[in-house]
Amino acid sequence: STAVFFASDNGAHEEGGHRVGFFNSTGGLRGHKRAFYEGGVRSPSVVRWPGVTPPGAVSDVPWAFWDVLPTLLEMAGAP
Repeated sequence: STAVFFASDNGAHEEGGHRVGFFNSTGGLRGHKRAFYEGGVRSPSVVRWPGVTPPGAVSDVPWAFWDVLPTLLEMAGAP
């Protein structure tokens, strides 16, 4: 089956006159892009993988996008 990933960027920025709080971009988390607070490093991600990931499943396992290549290789059964 096909796995579909949706991933967001890590936090709102303040450059160019952007106001972090305008759209509640960090969802109430402290910090913004390039900050080491949660608002700068956490990002939402969603995966749909029929037959593997149950609908509505939630994981609290922290991960980073640099984990994607090894994860995709494992999913594909690569050695």
